[in-house]
Amino acid sequence: MDDDSPSSFMILAKKRAAVLEYERWAGMGLVLAGAALVAFILSAPDSGLPAALIPWLAVLAVALSLVPNFRSGGFLFLLWFPGMTLLGILVEIAAAALGIPGARAYGPGLGLALRGVPLVAIPFQLLVLFGALCVARHVFRRDLSASVLAAAMTVGLDWLALPVAERFGFWVEPEPLDYAIRLAVGAVVALSFRILGRRAKPDAPGLGRCYLPGVALVATAAFLCALRLAWFFGLG
Repeated sequence: MDDDSPSSFMILAKKRAAVLEYERWAGMGLVLAGAALVAFILSAPDSGLPAALIPWLAVLAVALSLVPNFRSGGFLFLLWFPGMTLLGILVEIAAAALGIPGARAYGPGLGLALRGVPLVAIPFQLLVLFGALCVARHVFRRDLSASVLAAAMTVGLDWLALPVAERFGFWVEPEPLDYAIRLAVGAVVALSFRILGRRAKPDAPGLGRCYLPGVALVATAAFLCALRLAWFFGLG
């Protein structure tokens, strides 16, 4: 069958429509799940169950976001995301063992861990970084500038998350130097994704689908702001 035939275009259009429908429902599900979890946390502040559900919400966000991205990015995205996840976990373990600045001191709140590094932490950070990069590329056209802005957004989200992380035992307050190192590392990781995307699709602004990572970024920020504001006013 000719790739330019009307039937081919119809099949492609139906596939795109199915992906868009999936993304809309998945994004709505993530937002509603986050809102429900905020309400659960505030209604049962002394229960350990709400805090235990946060890592599972992160796992859900990663899983839902990767489905359309693996389809659109194909082998290169499949290589980048798991590869960076594995590398990130190994670097975190090595940095913590050697006492290198920038290593995060995790608590037990994020669930299953490998040598003290929660397995959900790195892939969720990558997902948020990807979402930030999707936003940053609309501000800066240059790869390096967009990558630095994306890394800065994720570091800002880390700062926003600190009271929540400390309350639920996710990680302890880092040193100022740790933020600077994470900014530099995040910029390098984001830049690697930009370079990969341009090699895969030279005429495209990036590789992969941005909708669900963007929803994850915004929903995470809203989730953290909602909890911090509620606690500020004495709720929960």
